[in-house]
Amino acid sequence: WTDFDGVGRERNGFYHLELGAGPRASNVTYDRGYTAISNIQLGEVDWASIFAGAKWFHLSGITPALSESTAAVSKEALETARSIGLETSYDLNFRSKLWSPEEAQAVNQDLVKFVTVLIGNEEDFEKSLGFKAEGTTEDFSKLDPESYKEIVLRVAETYPNVKKIGTTLRDAKTGWLNDWRTLLFDGREFYLSQIYKDLELVDRVGGGDSFSSGLIYSLLQGKKAQEAVDFAGAYSALAHTFPGDFNWATIEEAEKAMQSGSVRISR
Repeated sequence: WTDFDGVGRERNGFYHLELGAGPRASNVTYDRGYTAISNIQLGEVDWASIFAGAKWFHLSGITPALSESTAAVSKEALETARSIGLETSYDLNFRSKLWSPEEAQAVNQDLVKFVTVLIGNEEDFEKSLGFKAEGTTEDFSKLDPESYKEIVLRVAETYPNVKKIGTTLRDAKTGWLNDWRTLLFDGREFYLSQIYKDLELVDRVGGGDSFSSGLIYSLLQGKKAQEAVDFAGAYSALAHTFPGDFNWATIEEAEKAMQSGSVRISR
């Protein structure tokens, strides 16, 4: 018998997505206050025990945005992971409805010191770390890859512990028709995936997470930088062809999309 089972009475978080169309953008409403994760405290988790036998720790930038304690525990987890030799990846994932750029930068500029693989788009780097790309539109719907490369070099110089930096590059022609590709910097060179032109989106949500997971999978498999960004690009493009957050594409489907340059149906 135990006095406390470690679960407690807190609830899970929710977010509500209103899908946009035409001139009306999609809109997200977060319901993340007083959730279980937002109440986590320093010292509650034995990270060294959890990381035993692990190779990689990944963190989303949404987590430290939830509360002061989640920010502190995020640092605790990253610092422990690095101290025992794990690779650490961090997707900046800036969300303006969760915190301000000033709040995000105060936390993230510290967290990134413990990261080896950094993931973020042009808005993430501007709002979360204070690095602005000159070739961006005000709504971040289009990015000049050359401007993004300039940001990456500045980030890599500022944070020499970061060995790889990746992002998705989206040219949003309409809310549901995009050109899509991905980019990876390995500390020496830039690698671009092929472009998935006129990608018809079923759902705009989930492409970034699928890029992260595709990249992590590829690097854990020992793939070279070009093959890793190609796989992550294909896998994240496929994510947009499914409704909801989850990517139901298989490894085989992602590899086929890499080879064909298309996410069209196989008959």
